[in-house]
Amino acid sequence: MFPETTDEKVIELITQEFPLWKISCDRAAPNRVTLCQDAFGKSLEDSFVLHLAIRYAGPKGKTVVIKPQHRGAPNSPTV
Repeated sequence: MFPETTDEKVIELITQEFPLWKISCDRAAPNRVTLCQDAFGKSLEDSFVLHLAIRYAGPKGKTVVIKPQHRGAPNSPTV
């Protein structure tokens, strides 16, 4: 269902599909990167993309911060 996820394949997928994420992670400073929860749905594919992003950032020494969803955003829970 999902492509092979060796370290080399993760680098290749991030480079091709998420070049701005790669640039952010490859910078020397700051040592954290932020993802917005609104950018990810609840599908298995979205979870896999999140996995790739975090897996790429870890060896670069980055702390990944996930900002919570904003109320009223498309997938946000109704309270």
